[in-house]
Amino acid sequence: MGELSLLGRTVIIAEPTANQEVFKIEVQAENRDGTVKGETKEGETIDQFILRLKGMMKAMFQEPLKKELRDKEKEKQKQDLVGQVMGKK
Repeated sequence: MGELSLLGRTVIIAEPTANQEVFKIEVQAENRDGTVKGETKEGETIDQFILRLKGMMKAMFQEPLKKELRDKEKEKQKQDLVGQVMGKK
């Protein structure tokens, strides 16, 4: 999958709803554009919640990188390609 460090600072927000047994969950990551949101189910155990959170964290790796990080990655790839071409001559 990916290393957690690739997400940067990651925030998990668990906010109770009016039901008090159901929580809205939001995962945000410093290096990703989007957020992942979900809800627990009434009567959900902590083990079930952890499995849900695990899936949400994996989903964060599917979110696109922030624009400035994409630009840096493209520039690095260009530099690597130029280095390879220059090294072959």
